[in-house]
Amino acid sequence: MKSNVLLKSILIVVLLKLLGTPNATFAQQVATYKAKSLKGNVVRIEATFPNDKIDGFGFIIGAKDSFYIVTALHNLQGKDDEDIEVRPTDIRVYFENETSVSGVYKYDWNGLADLAMLSAPFGNKQQNWTRYSVMSQDMQKNFAVTYLGKDKSWTSPLVEGKVETISQTRHEIYFLIDELLGGTSGAPLIGSNGIAGMILSTDTQKSQKNGTAIQISRLKTLINESKPGYYMLESDVSGMRSIPGGAFVMGDKNGADNARYEHEVKVKPFYVMPYEISFEEYYKYCNSKQKKKPNDQGWGSGNKPVINVSWFNAIDYCNWRSDQELLKPVYDIGENGIVKLDTNKNGYRLPTEAEWEYLAKTGSIEQGEAIYQTPKEVNFKTKAKRQSPTWAVSEGSENNFGVFNLRGNVAEWCWDNYDHDFYKNSGPKNPIGPSSGRAKVIRGGSWNSDKFGIRLHARDSKLPNFGYPTVGFRLVRNAE
Repeated sequence: MKSNVLLKSILIVVLLKLLGTPNATFAQQVATYKAKSLKGNVVRIEATFPNDKIDGFGFIIGAKDSFYIVTALHNLQGKDDEDIEVRPTDIRVYFENETSVSGVYKYDWNGLADLAMLSAPFGNKQQNWTRYSVMSQDMQKNFAVTYLGKDKSWTSPLVEGKVETISQTRHEIYFLIDELLGGTSGAPLIGSNGIAGMILSTDTQKSQKNGTAIQISRLKTLINESKPGYYMLESDVSGMRSIPGGAFVMGDKNGADNARYEHEVKVKPFYVMPYEISFEEYYKYCNSKQKKKPNDQGWGSGNKPVINVSWFNAIDYCNWRSDQELLKPVYDIGENGIVKLDTNKNGYRLPTEAEWEYLAKTGSIEQGEAIYQTPKEVNFKTKAKRQSPTWAVSEGSENNFGVFNLRGNVAEWCWDNYDHDFYKNSGPKNPIGPSSGRAKVIRGGSWNSDKFGIRLHARDSKLPNFGYPTVGFRLVRNAE
């Protein structure tokens, strides 16, 4: 009897360990996956002074005419007994492959936190940097973290660590990583949802190595407040544009019957992809799921907007892409073809009709009849014969949010079921169309639309089971 009890106890202990391990391991696997995807963002910074040289790390937060890099200010400060600021005579940035660029410019932050930003020229090679997500605020003790960076040489330790405590008043993360190395100030602290913070200090003298990082959300705020426009990723979600929420008038009294009823609607903040999904992006999904590639009509694929994809294809692509980036899929696709939307998930989805019109109207550059005066910027129906009716996703008009081709090129699938009279019954906050319907909403008009079809309030619909040469889609995500 005693031996049986002992055996059961041993089995329970072993079972608990087996059950406990996968959770911690999976969290670390996710953090490691994120770290590997962010390797192109991490740089080593070498600052040379008259009598000193300091090595540190930083990471790319955006790129336009140059790379914009954030780092710890003390990585760029020389030592002087008289407390006089000693400026570096040269700053050199090393990328993952040890390619380096000089001519780096340091911005003056006027003593704002232990924070500095650099502008580094592209040099002869544009680094393959990756867009990343800002961590949400649900991080807590024992949250799995890792880091990139090692003293005087670029490396990727990817060792397991955990959050010890978080200071909400100081906006700092105190973490423990047994193999934490010195000289990692400015390196990113990485969690399962992306970059969690920037490492400010390390204590490698203790038996348990610990460090301090400033939260990435606080870092974002400081940059936007002090250097607006340089944080190219905003709270970037895979290159998406951050759209602030607000109220607007949906519909137009001079519009068609299905859009004539004007009503005020409030929309929550969200993220949107600046471009329509291209054939190149969609082919990755086809190859991964062994699905037939859509017909490009002989107009070319590559960076052209994908066409001939059904609403159901677009929904499945959203879930697939969410899975690829370790996000929680938004759609539950039942065996009977019924699709349910979970607005609490953080994955990719199609915009609602209200979100689409809000994005188009509030971000519009031209108003009224002026939108019909720009045939070179808006791809809609003209008398001119074209070999390829569709333009590349990065061509065409860009609105004030930096979003391309909301008018023309290809119309875009929305989530909503279509109802001709829905505007009369629409709710005032984040409406999501009627609960049922045969057709789905498409918005924006296409290369085959006349000037009335590309109006910002113009509504149209298509059956969801079929693809069309005039219809593509773009993705949105909930704002965290």
